[in-house]
Amino acid sequence: MFLSSLNKKESGLTLLEIIIAIAILSTAGLAVLNLFADNSRLVGRTRERSQALSQASSIMEDIKAIAINSVGEIDDEDSYKPDSFGEYLKEEIADEYNHDEDDWSDNGNGTKRLEAVIDGYEVMINLEEESDTLYEVSVIAIFDDEQEVELASLITAR
Repeated sequence: MFLSSLNKKESGLTLLEIIIAIAILSTAGLAVLNLFADNSRLVGRTRERSQALSQASSIMEDIKAIAINSVGEIDDEDSYKPDSFGEYLKEEIADEYNHDEDDWSDNGNGTKRLEAVIDGYEVMINLEEESDTLYEVSVIAIFDDEQEVELASLITAR
């Protein structure tokens, strides 16, 4: 009888098997939690980028509206003078964002830059003369202290 009880297999798990199973499940669970954390960070960055892009787009649309409103604002005599449209744009953009026309900086190659904080974003508006009545405008919105989005458009006086 004693020998027959030794030959019987006992069903169930040993303590060692349970510990190994818990370790494997814990590792898998931590990996899944890490994926959720990474996804959350990515969603946050995407939201910030989207908001910065929306801000840059809004500013660009404001600048386009300023250019459209320039028709009739600059009289016919001044409309073909080299700097009249550019000066008008600089003045109106500065006014739109509560700056003076003197706040524009010149980088030496004809590009003018206005740096401002608009709705919590550091923004750079660049105005580069392509011809007497054609300007390239770029709006750069900085987010997350080092990331930026840039929109560019050509704007003409007529």
